[in-house]
Amino acid sequence: MTIKQLLGISLFLYLITGCITSHKTTYWINSVKTTCHTATGEKECLMVKKGADLDNTTWQSFMDTIAGFEFEVGYLKKIQVKEKRIQPESPLGSLVKYTLIKEVEKQFDYMHYLDKEWVLTKMNAQVVDLMMALPSLEINTIKMQVNGNGGCNIYGGSLDSLTENIIKFGPLMSTRKACLNDNIESVYLKLMQEVSRYQIKNDCLLFFNEKGDEILSFTPKPIEKVAINNTNKRLHDIWITTSINGGGIKRLSAVPYLEINLTNQQVYGFNGCNEFQGNIKAVDVLNIQFVDFSSTIKACEEPNSVAFMEALSKVNSYRLKGVQLTFFDMNDNVVLSFIKGD
Repeated sequence: MTIKQLLGISLFLYLITGCITSHKTTYWINSVKTTCHTATGEKECLMVKKGADLDNTTWQSFMDTIAGFEFEVGYLKKIQVKEKRIQPESPLGSLVKYTLIKEVEKQFDYMHYLDKEWVLTKMNAQVVDLMMALPSLEINTIKMQVNGNGGCNIYGGSLDSLTENIIKFGPLMSTRKACLNDNIESVYLKLMQEVSRYQIKNDCLLFFNEKGDEILSFTPKPIEKVAINNTNKRLHDIWITTSINGGGIKRLSAVPYLEINLTNQQVYGFNGCNEFQGNIKAVDVLNIQFVDFSSTIKACEEPNSVAFMEALSKVNSYRLKGVQLTFFDMNDNVVLSFIKGD
């Protein structure tokens, strides 16, 4: 075999390898992220679905990054991505490099809008009696779970089916308290099992049965406002994190901090990677709860950031001692500790 023939074969193999190791793929990106467990710890990950359509979507965690892609909470994005096989920089590195080619489609995710607490306003198209204990509903589209209060008992169950307009609940289980107050719980739970479709209209959540009849209507649960004079005013300050879930802050890591603003009923801060803000749902001399967090979306390998936000979402009560602030979850476990920042 001549040198010219060898060079020709080498070029042919190179071209084939190039075609194999780099190709174009279509992805749908979910409107929310999830928590991934990796060899180096937990981190926030995209949820993706390969393919051009969203029918019968099963989302998968995506631990890598897509160069050039900008994630937006609340929006589904259809994108084209170049996948190229590479030599990883470390044993734990990815074998594939993902690069955005173009964003094909962007649409508001109504399912993301479901992820909140709702209060019943109508049943069978009739306004409910406001003098009764009103049923509530909380939907988690990531875990495909639902829970709430029927007006007396706490209930919960699974989401068996969910698309942009279809929703069906699995069997709902509830506690069995003897309810002395007037309530509509039994009728409400029966109608919940008949739900097959939904619609978001004027910020309200409407449920319909198979016939298309509107059977339940909800409005977002308002954030509770509390009187500051019934609150420990020393909370209104900046707090530097000293421990997360009982463990110390890793050396050389960015230190998260928290600013509690009782006047605006809000919380702000830095989680070690991104700036964030949220609302104070309830606060008094012993208890405090936070909701509706949002943050910037920088890609970081900072170990504290995810753990800090997860711990903050679990906070149920607190203790102030001198310049030290400690947060506890609903089981009285220490989740966060701080020292006064100024």
